[in-house]
Amino acid sequence: MSKAEQKRQFILEQTEALLIREGGAGLSMRKVADACGMSLGNLQYHYATREALLEALLASFIANYVMLVEARPFRPTGDFHRDLSGVLKSGLELLDKTDASRVFKELWAAAQQSDSLAAALTGYYRDLARFYAESLRSLDPAADGDSINRAVSVLMPLLEGYCVTRSALPQKRDELAETWAFAIGATLRAGD
Repeated sequence: MSKAEQKRQFILEQTEALLIREGGAGLSMRKVADACGMSLGNLQYHYATREALLEALLASFIANYVMLVEARPFRPTGDFHRDLSGVLKSGLELLDKTDASRVFKELWAAAQQSDSLAAALTGYYRDLARFYAESLRSLDPAADGDSINRAVSVLMPLLEGYCVTRSALPQKRDELAETWAFAIGATLRAGD
């Protein structure tokens, strides 16, 4: 990694820490420059605007999150409910044990004010939908495309909503994964 790449990575790390600490409303280029111990001009050399900085942070966040997801081992057993429940538990645990939920909520909020950030987020959601479809297909190879799409349309809002509502949910993570596995299983088989 070159010095410039190291500097950009450091800026992104400081931006993420600032975002977690102060939220998106408290994130300014001046505060990021101060957190990095550099001048505003030096920061703008690497990221010309707040929007460019947030786009880079989103790309970095997504890449890191994908690596974390892919690093979690999964070996299907053939028991659809148990396998899906295990995948969901693992995903919910990942959201609980990292700052992913907090960072993503702030980036999502920022995307509501930025067309380019919103487009990057939409691209991420499309990739995520494909990933979930492939995962569900590996658990239930007999499911048709329409059933998979319905199940993905249930799964994605559940996981996204969990990021926001988890502290108020009446079920614990493992119970929630079981409930969702039943719901998604029923959705997959609704067309049968």
